[in-house]
Amino acid sequence: MRKRVIVLAAFIAGCSSGGSNGAAAPSTTTTVAATTTAQPTQGSAAQFGPQLVRKIVLAFKRAGLPVGGYRCYTEEDDPNRLLGRPNAYVQKCNWHDRRLDDLTPEITRKEGPDTSIGGSIELFDTPGLAMQRQAYVQAMHGAAAGPLGAEWDWLVPDGSNLLLRVSGDLTKKQAMAYRDVVLKQLPHP
Repeated sequence: MRKRVIVLAAFIAGCSSGGSNGAAAPSTTTTVAATTTAQPTQGSAAQFGPQLVRKIVLAFKRAGLPVGGYRCYTEEDDPNRLLGRPNAYVQKCNWHDRRLDDLTPEITRKEGPDTSIGGSIELFDTPGLAMQRQAYVQAMHGAAAGPLGAEWDWLVPDGSNLLLRVSGDLTKKQAMAYRDVVLKQLPHP
Protein backbone atom coordinates (compact mmCIF):
# COMPACT_ATOMS: atom_id res chain seq x y z
CA MET A 1 0.00 0.00 0.00
CA ARG A 2 2.80 2.38 0.94
CA LYS A 3 4.57 1.93 -2.41
CA ARG A 4 1.34 2.55 -4.30
CA VAL A 5 0.76 5.85 -2.49
CA ILE A 6 4.32 7.02 -3.18
CA VAL A 7 4.17 6.00 -6.85
CA LEU A 8 0.78 7.66 -7.25
CA ALA A 9 2.04 10.85 -5.60
CA ALA A 10 5.15 10.89 -7.80
CA PHE A 11 3.03 10.30 -10.91
CA ILE A 12 0.61 13.10 -10.05
CA ALA A 13 3.46 15.48 -9.21
CA GLY A 14 5.20 14.61 -12.48
CA CYS A 15 2.04 15.18 -14.53
CA SER A 16 1.44 18.60 -13.04
CA SER A 17 2.91 21.18 -15.31
CA GLY A 18 3.59 24.50 -13.73
CA GLY A 19 3.22 27.98 -15.07
CA SER A 20 4.97 29.46 -18.06
CA ASN A 21 8.48 28.63 -16.80
CA GLY A 22 7.76 24.88 -16.97
CA ALA A 23 8.36 24.27 -13.20
CA ALA A 24 6.10 21.75 -11.55
CA ALA A 25 3.26 23.22 -9.56
CA PRO A 26 3.18 22.39 -5.85
CA SER A 27 1.16 19.26 -5.17
CA THR A 28 -0.86 18.67 -2.04
CA THR A 29 -0.96 14.98 -2.94
CA THR A 30 2.78 14.71 -2.29
CA THR A 31 2.30 16.21 1.16
CA VAL A 32 -0.49 13.75 1.93
CA ALA A 33 1.71 10.83 0.81
CA ALA A 34 4.58 11.98 3.05
CA THR A 35 2.22 12.21 6.01
CA THR A 36 0.78 8.78 5.27
CA THR A 37 4.15 7.02 4.98
CA ALA A 38 5.64 8.71 8.07
CA GLN A 39 3.25 6.89 10.39
CA PRO A 40 4.48 3.65 11.97
CA THR A 41 3.36 0.48 10.26
CA GLN A 42 3.38 -3.02 11.66
CA GLY A 43 6.96 -4.24 11.70
CA SER A 44 8.55 -0.82 11.29
CA ALA A 45 11.30 0.48 13.58
CA ALA A 46 9.23 3.63 14.17
CA GLN A 47 6.71 1.67 16.25
CA PHE A 48 9.37 1.03 18.90
CA GLY A 49 10.55 4.61 19.40
CA PRO A 50 14.03 6.06 19.72
CA GLN A 51 16.68 4.39 21.84
CA LEU A 52 14.81 1.08 22.13
CA VAL A 53 17.98 -1.02 22.04
CA ARG A 54 19.61 1.10 24.78
CA LYS A 55 16.52 0.62 26.95
CA ILE A 56 16.71 -3.12 26.39
CA VAL A 57 20.38 -3.31 27.45
CA LEU A 58 19.54 -1.34 30.60
CA ALA A 59 16.67 -3.79 31.20
CA PHE A 60 19.21 -6.64 31.05
CA LYS A 61 21.05 -4.98 33.93
CA ARG A 62 17.83 -4.38 35.92
CA ALA A 63 16.91 -8.05 35.44
CA GLY A 64 20.18 -9.05 37.10
CA LEU A 65 21.94 -10.35 34.00
CA PRO A 66 25.74 -9.99 34.28
CA VAL A 67 26.14 -7.07 31.88
CA GLY A 68 29.46 -5.32 32.30
CA GLY A 69 30.10 -2.46 29.93
CA TYR A 70 27.90 -1.66 26.99
CA ARG A 71 28.05 0.67 24.03
CA CYS A 72 25.31 2.05 21.82
CA TYR A 73 26.57 3.24 18.47
CA THR A 74 25.98 6.23 16.24
CA GLU A 75 26.40 6.54 12.49
CA GLU A 76 29.87 7.99 13.12
CA ASP A 77 31.29 5.28 15.41
CA ASP A 78 29.58 2.04 14.34
CA PRO A 79 32.47 -0.42 13.81
CA ASN A 80 30.57 -2.14 10.98
CA ARG A 81 29.78 1.16 9.26
CA LEU A 82 26.19 0.00 8.76
CA LEU A 83 24.19 2.15 11.18
CA GLY A 84 21.99 4.58 9.28
CA ARG A 85 23.09 3.22 5.90
CA PRO A 86 20.60 1.89 3.33
CA ASN A 87 19.18 -1.53 4.17
CA ALA A 88 21.03 -1.74 7.49
CA TYR A 89 20.14 -1.40 11.15
CA VAL A 90 18.85 1.88 12.57
CA GLN A 91 19.86 1.20 16.19
CA LYS A 92 22.63 -0.98 17.64
CA CYS A 93 24.11 -1.67 21.09
CA ASN A 94 26.73 -4.21 22.15
CA TRP A 95 27.33 -5.42 25.71
CA HIS A 96 29.88 -7.43 27.64
CA ASP A 97 28.75 -10.46 29.68
CA ARG A 98 30.94 -10.72 32.79
CA ARG A 99 30.73 -14.55 32.72
CA LEU A 100 33.06 -14.37 29.71
CA ASP A 101 35.80 -12.35 31.44
CA ASP A 102 38.29 -15.24 31.33
CA LEU A 103 37.75 -15.63 27.58
CA THR A 104 38.05 -11.93 26.81
CA PRO A 105 41.38 -10.73 25.43
CA GLU A 106 42.54 -7.44 26.97
CA ILE A 107 42.55 -5.74 23.55
CA THR A 108 38.85 -6.57 23.08
CA ARG A 109 37.99 -5.04 26.45
CA LYS A 110 39.76 -1.83 25.48
CA GLU A 111 38.07 -1.58 22.06
CA GLY A 112 34.62 -2.16 23.51
CA PRO A 113 32.19 -5.03 23.74
CA ASP A 114 31.20 -7.16 20.80
CA THR A 115 29.18 -10.31 20.29
CA SER A 116 32.09 -12.62 21.04
CA ILE A 117 32.24 -11.38 24.65
CA GLY A 118 28.57 -10.73 25.26
CA GLY A 119 26.02 -9.74 22.72
CA SER A 120 24.51 -7.26 20.34
CA ILE A 121 21.02 -6.05 19.62
CA GLU A 122 20.17 -4.49 16.26
CA LEU A 123 16.93 -2.83 15.17
CA PHE A 124 15.97 -2.67 11.48
CA ASP A 125 13.30 -0.76 9.60
CA THR A 126 11.65 -3.96 8.44
CA PRO A 127 11.57 -7.64 9.40
CA GLY A 128 12.92 -8.52 5.94
CA LEU A 129 16.09 -6.52 6.55
CA ALA A 130 16.53 -8.15 9.97
CA MET A 131 16.16 -11.60 8.37
CA GLN A 132 18.77 -10.72 5.73
CA ARG A 133 21.21 -9.62 8.43
CA GLN A 134 20.55 -12.77 10.46
CA ALA A 135 21.25 -14.95 7.40
CA TYR A 136 24.45 -13.00 6.69
CA VAL A 137 25.69 -13.32 10.28
CA GLN A 138 24.91 -17.02 10.36
CA ALA A 139 26.75 -17.55 7.07
CA MET A 140 29.79 -15.68 8.43
CA HIS A 141 29.84 -17.87 11.52
CA GLY A 142 29.32 -21.04 9.53
CA ALA A 143 27.91 -24.36 10.60
CA ALA A 144 31.11 -25.32 12.42
CA ALA A 145 31.52 -21.95 14.18
CA GLY A 146 33.88 -20.64 11.50
CA PRO A 147 36.68 -18.17 12.17
CA LEU A 148 34.35 -15.74 14.01
CA GLY A 149 33.14 -18.24 16.60
CA ALA A 150 29.61 -19.33 17.30
CA GLU A 151 26.71 -17.22 18.48
CA TRP A 152 23.02 -17.45 19.29
CA ASP A 153 20.87 -15.37 16.92
CA TRP A 154 17.15 -14.68 17.23
CA LEU A 155 14.61 -12.34 15.71
CA VAL A 156 12.68 -11.25 18.79
CA PRO A 157 9.82 -11.87 18.63
CA ASP A 158 9.96 -14.40 15.79
CA GLY A 159 9.71 -12.69 12.41
CA SER A 160 10.28 -9.19 13.80
CA ASN A 161 12.79 -6.48 12.91
CA LEU A 162 14.83 -6.84 16.14
CA LEU A 163 17.90 -9.10 15.91
CA LEU A 164 19.38 -10.37 19.18
CA ARG A 165 22.88 -11.84 18.94
CA VAL A 166 24.48 -13.54 21.96
CA SER A 167 27.91 -15.15 22.34
CA GLY A 168 28.01 -18.86 21.62
CA ASP A 169 30.32 -19.25 24.61
CA LEU A 170 27.20 -18.94 26.77
CA THR A 171 24.86 -21.89 27.17
CA LYS A 172 21.52 -21.81 25.41
CA LYS A 173 19.79 -21.29 28.78
CA GLN A 174 22.07 -18.32 29.58
CA ALA A 175 21.49 -16.80 26.14
CA MET A 176 17.72 -17.36 26.35
CA ALA A 177 17.64 -15.25 29.53
CA TYR A 178 18.55 -12.24 27.35
CA ARG A 179 15.83 -13.17 24.87
CA ASP A 180 13.24 -13.41 27.66
CA VAL A 181 14.06 -9.87 28.84
CA VAL A 182 13.73 -8.52 25.29
CA LEU A 183 10.28 -10.06 24.95
CA LYS A 184 9.17 -8.36 28.18
CA GLN A 185 10.42 -4.96 26.98
CA LEU A 186 8.62 -4.81 23.65
CA PRO A 187 5.33 -2.96 23.34
CA HIS A 188 2.38 -5.30 23.03
CA PRO A 189 -0.27 -4.58 20.37
